[in-house]
Amino acid sequence: MRMNVIICDDEKIFCSSIHQQIERWATGRGHEQEVFVSEFYSSEDLLASLEAGEECQILFLDIEIPGEMSGMKAAKEIYSRNPYLPIVFVTNYSNYASEGYEVNALRYLVKPVTQSVIDQCMDIAWRKAELTLGKSMIVRDGNSVIALPLADFVYAESARHNLIISTTENVRYCERKKLSQFLEEVPSSLIMQCHRSYAANMMHVRKLKPGWATMTNGITIPISSRYEDLFYDCFVQYHQGKGLIHP
Repeated sequence: MRMNVIICDDEKIFCSSIHQQIERWATGRGHEQEVFVSEFYSSEDLLASLEAGEECQILFLDIEIPGEMSGMKAAKEIYSRNPYLPIVFVTNYSNYASEGYEVNALRYLVKPVTQSVIDQCMDIAWRKAELTLGKSMIVRDGNSVIALPLADFVYAESARHNLIISTTENVRYCERKKLSQFLEEVPSSLIMQCHRSYAANMMHVRKLKPGWATMTNGITIPISSRYEDLFYDCFVQYHQGKGLIHP
């Protein structure tokens, strides 16, 4: 598996420090041949590179970038195009935490950043990437057979004897299959049943409230009491580690 990591900070010394900590993590986990780190010193250069197609599995982003678009504003633009990219904010201050929930921030790291918190962030990002990178599900819609990347699957809905598959592109596929059969074919740590007629992809669940889950495409799907506790636990496990970390 190839994991692309991006660091964006206007201070090169902090970019270099985090870069070295990521390399130490990769060496310690045996991933040194699979992790590739890019450094940016400008939020605008970062956005231009991502728009040009550069891939990223985790982004370490400074919130304060003098004379340029702030890291928070850049994160909001990135989130609008890729709502499941793990973003780790790096900051000198602790007063940005509430705003970061708008972009589903994975962590807030207060400078100077320690090796242990970099290790935590990278462990989470690696696990997420491992679940989805290069992996697909087979969907049969009429006479068509589609290899749908797991990252593009949002939720499934059982309707009579059919299964409706909803995707990030707002395409809906209809397959003659039971929900129980579908769940046997997909990773249970990523895709979980939340109702007798629904199953959701955890990477696309953005908000939970009693009885309902809101997905990244804005659709709200039901959560029944039978699945509520387990679904919540799976959500927390997948999105674990939010919040502010002091050195």
